[in-house]
Amino acid sequence: MKQSIKFLILTFGILFLFQSCEMTSLFEEDKSQSILEKEEKFQLSLLGNEAFRLSFLGSDLDYPDYLIEMINGFIEVNINTYRVSLISREVNNPESNNVTTTFTYLVTGTGVSPSLDNFALEIPNCAGTPVSWTQRNASSISAGFLIWNSSVPANSQQIFSVTYPGRVGLGLINARVTKGSNSITQRVLGPCKGIYSINGSIYIDSNSDGSKQSSESGLGGFPIQLINNDKPDTPLGTISTKTDGSFEFYVFEGNYSIKVVDDLINRNYNPTGDTKRNIGLVNSNISNLDFGYKIDSRKMINEFESGAILLDTRDVKFWTAELRNPGRNNSTYSRAQMIQFLTEIEGLLLPVPFQFGSDKLTTALDIITRPIRSNVDAFLQQLLTAELNIVSGRGAKKLDSNGVRISDNDFNNALLLYAEPLACQALGACSTTPTTNNARVSSIMYSAFTDLSDGTSVLSSFNGTGGIRTSR
Repeated sequence: MKQSIKFLILTFGILFLFQSCEMTSLFEEDKSQSILEKEEKFQLSLLGNEAFRLSFLGSDLDYPDYLIEMINGFIEVNINTYRVSLISREVNNPESNNVTTTFTYLVTGTGVSPSLDNFALEIPNCAGTPVSWTQRNASSISAGFLIWNSSVPANSQQIFSVTYPGRVGLGLINARVTKGSNSITQRVLGPCKGIYSINGSIYIDSNSDGSKQSSESGLGGFPIQLINNDKPDTPLGTISTKTDGSFEFYVFEGNYSIKVVDDLINRNYNPTGDTKRNIGLVNSNISNLDFGYKIDSRKMINEFESGAILLDTRDVKFWTAELRNPGRNNSTYSRAQMIQFLTEIEGLLLPVPFQFGSDKLTTALDIITRPIRSNVDAFLQQLLTAELNIVSGRGAKKLDSNGVRISDNDFNNALLLYAEPLACQALGACSTTPTTNNARVSSIMYSAFTDLSDGTSVLSSFNGTGGIRTSR
């Protein structure tokens, strides 16, 4: 079986279409057209290739505009009065052990003499040694280039192709056109070389040390901006963090910065480091560009108490009664509902601090009513209360477009993303080893949720001392 993904050059526009498969394909195939048809359509595949991994993309995701703009400039290039175009990339025998990838180029004269004497394409190390190529006459491999020593008249065109072993993705390679003694080299779209990933995350920095710990979770849905340092006033593009808080850009070699675009969670979180990172020259994959945030506890408590953050929460006393007498004595929730709430809490984020065992109600009641002998006891009491508020559908609220109060899931989740790792670390039950190699970056001091007593104050305020609450 042969899977062909063809590139057809446009005059006035480019239509990009997605497709998804095991090795992700970003644009759908068109097998009905020959490589020289003059259609106003351009189809592109980014299959395989460790240098350009796009396996996280599915057919329901939009192709990033910034990458479209980057690629568009290298599909067809003018070199020494000849036009060099990548018109086809074909994956051959994709289901077999003998898969190969063929890149096909059209070289067209623009009518300017003298004629082309020599055409050469770079063979990047990432692609391996070519298994075949056309045209075969007067061709050879030398100094990292496949060279064709054959003329292409100034008013003519010629097709050249190169086939590599395996499934080879896209990148940028050098193409060279020689006319007499004049030789000019320029980059063109080709196999695997010169496209790199930049990845990192936005996360809740529970211990405010500026380094991402294995227990510290990310925040999804927040925009990250990619900036070309050579044109800093015009950002290349913006993507949003995924559910786990991670992000990943793909770029050509160049100088870049990345920047967090928005303030987080209604500005109740402050950065533990810079919100813009100057990466500089990118000529390899860049990892672990993490942006940590911590609670501005004083501001958050003030907004709870003033009602600026809408709350529908209940305090320790309320949940103690619900755990002690579920379904009885005018309780709000049944026994089955309370057990379901506790089951949800066990699976929220981390296995610590809350696993209630077979007798969930008794274990939870012990945590919420035990005498307060330490900061840990007080914190766990308020954290369990906060989690009961959230899993029961209470917690922080916001108004929808019709003025109806609905759960503010972003706020509630961020609060738990901050509090659970803090409890985990206080109990010594989770790793404090950073998941990045970032240095400590707390160069500016903010009011922060840096210890258990501070955390207890925030959670206590969330649970029962402020905000707007509905009747029982």
